[in-house]
Amino acid sequence: MSNQIKRPGSSIEMEYSKNRIGRIRIKPKNAVLPDGPGVYFIVSKDDPNKVFYVGETREIARRVRYTFRCPKSNPSPCSRAYELAYKATPTHEDFCQNFCVRYLETEEMIGRLEIEEHWQKEYGSNKKAFYEKGWSP
Repeated sequence: MSNQIKRPGSSIEMEYSKNRIGRIRIKPKNAVLPDGPGVYFIVSKDDPNKVFYVGETREIARRVRYTFRCPKSNPSPCSRAYELAYKATPTHEDFCQNFCVRYLETEEMIGRLEIEEHWQKEYGSNKKAFYEKGWSP
């Protein structure tokens, strides 16, 4: 099956800034993320082939910005995975310092769940045991 499923593209670093009223702004560094559907991979900045989390979304750019913001009031599943792996609550600084994003665009919404499942199985990510025992920060 892996021969039929495309591999994600190059790693894209994310950066944060604060606007003049103090709100956090997350954006890709020297790149543009697509607005359409697809599968995204949160990967180690030190080794972009080391996948931390795989997710699917209708809007890649929006979901990645949300994930890297690490909102405490409504944490993303990736933030919960970070808590399991690092035994600490993530911040946008932590995510931007330690992780990059890779993605695969899908032409339609159909099929992206299957692609996400394939890559989660391939990497073993998105499971409690992966973060508690398998992920070495």
